[in-house]
Amino acid sequence: MRRSRPRLGTRTGLTIAVGAISTAAILVRLADAPAISVAFWRSAGGAVLLAPAAWRHLRVGRGLDRRDTQLVVISGLLLGLHFALWLGSLSFTTVASSVTLVTSAPVFVAVGAAVLLGERISRRAWLGILVTTIGATVIGLGDAGGSAPAGNAPLGDAMALAGAAAVAGYLVIGRDMRRRSVPTAVYASGTYAVAAAALLAAAAVGGRSLWGYGIGTWAALGGLVLGPQMLGHTMLNEMLERVSATTIAAVVLFEPVGSTLLAWLILGELPVTAFWVGAPLVLTGLVVVGREEAALLGNAATATP
Repeated sequence: MRRSRPRLGTRTGLTIAVGAISTAAILVRLADAPAISVAFWRSAGGAVLLAPAAWRHLRVGRGLDRRDTQLVVISGLLLGLHFALWLGSLSFTTVASSVTLVTSAPVFVAVGAAVLLGERISRRAWLGILVTTIGATVIGLGDAGGSAPAGNAPLGDAMALAGAAAVAGYLVIGRDMRRRSVPTAVYASGTYAVAAAALLAAAAVGGRSLWGYGIGTWAALGGLVLGPQMLGHTMLNEMLERVSATTIAAVVLFEPVGSTLLAWLILGELPVTAFWVGAPLVLTGLVVVGREEAALLGNAATATP
């Protein structure tokens, strides 16, 4: 019975995180503000909310050494770049295409985790990642022929794909930090703060306003902080102590399904036929990856004296 609880907790945590981040694209669309400004408030809000918990950990535990600090800065810059690119992509292409491409991070994560962290990926896990990636690609390609909020969908798609590469680096660094028992609050608040600082500088250079929004926009920004940021990214950082960065990236591939359904219900963006072909592939791949990870965790628990 004791061994079943960590697996149940992991699955629950991943479910909550994916559900939360699936609302991000909808909230961004509902926020009448520049993408850089939205990204800043999302990052700054997360940093502020986690600061008290981070401070308590730093007071009673070990602080960040020089290497940890450098990694937090690099991770924060990557996260800020991810937010800027992905949120910006939503101005050019559809929710389905943008979210699908930005969650194609497993390809980048697998290479990064193998090269930098020495993680080995089983053949079954590779198969699951392949199936989820194919399903996500089917969704994106099918939606590419539909209506987009602007006439430059290829630019939006390219920005979303670059955002996937950036968030992959963020996940790999987070996995390394959590394996070395750096508290989630310390790591997450640090990366959010660095991301916010970088985005603030970008907003100043680009002349983007951070104030003067209506109540609906502020409500959407608050929802982004509490949902996708706190329950989404922060929960994923917590899960990185239990599962690999590649598994996290593969599980996040469920986001296109949730986001596309929400876009259909709230924004009236009806999924094309290809969505109903790609979505089952995504879910099937996630089941394969999830079972493989659970088996690996079970073997590790059995081998522990």
